Amino acid sequence: MSMLRVRIALLLALAAFMSSESASVGMTCSMCKSELTSINEKIQSSSGLASQLGGSVSQGCEELEDESEREDCRKALNDHFSLIPQACSN
Repeated sequence: MSMLRVRIALLLALAAFMSSESASVGMTCSMCKSELTSINEKIQSSSGLASQLGGSVSQGCEELEDESEREDCRKALNDHFSLIPQACSN
């Protein structure tokens, strides 16, 4: 797994955690918040980076063996990819 995929997976997992109802405490580490803000700003300021990130993540969906899992992965990505910057900026 490439470093980019690892970063994307971690970013998606963290965004999901931060936006979930179970994350009532939220992030308290200022260094973590600062890094997420920096990543978010880089994604939003670069016109092609969000598309590249989306392409890399969607490529991961295509690597799933089961067709129904690939379809579910694509649907989840289409439905929730735009929420990542919002979750990271809160």
